[in-house]
Amino acid sequence: MEYTRTDKAPAPGAYSQATVVEVEDKKFVYCAGQTGNVPDGKDDLVIEGGLGPQTTQALQNILAVVKAAGGDVHDITRLTVYLKDTAMDNFLQKILNNILKLFGLTAWGGSTSFEAKNESTEHWNHRQWKGSERAKQRKEFGAAYEAFFKEHGHTKEKGNMPARAMLWVSEVPLEAPAEDTVVEIVAEAVVPNKNYVPKYVPEPSYGPGPDNYGRDRH
Repeated sequence: MEYTRTDKAPAPGAYSQATVVEVEDKKFVYCAGQTGNVPDGKDDLVIEGGLGPQTTQALQNILAVVKAAGGDVHDITRLTVYLKDTAMDNFLQKILNNILKLFGLTAWGGSTSFEAKNESTEHWNHRQWKGSERAKQRKEFGAAYEAFFKEHGHTKEKGNMPARAMLWVSEVPLEAPAEDTVVEIVAEAVVPNKNYVPKYVPEPSYGPGPDNYGRDRH
């Protein structure tokens, strides 16, 4: 097993950017999750602009790691995407605002405050509201995701996009100090093993001598 490290992706913590397993003429590359942090050799801060730019940066970081392992974008076989469910954050805040209104309050404690909006005439459906927020995130992510792969010759029309799974999570990841990270992407790739040397297997000899039944060959 090998461990990949490149300065063209954010510096890892107590983990490797990728682990590589060689199997004959192929190398299976298992990449650690990448976020929208920009590798600058110093702070590696999250790129500004929200979900779209973070998606592009995370994919660029993954590609840098795959290239360090000897591959390219065409060798990426599978991606797992973790999107922060900001819709749930806003929904919980709406609940807190309603609790404040119920008790006639305008703030929690002495320092943290929420906007206590008059909702006596508002009627909203949780599923519809949350769905519209997710739809907006999905659209922003999809635009950046497809643009990245289109730049490298991969499109859904050509049918050559890597496999993908997507999950909504409450936090990705919890950093210290806290960063506004809204997407993390994990990748797997299969790249050619240029160091592979096939083992020599001698051809069977059928010269003079006994066969499998002890009979002499002529």
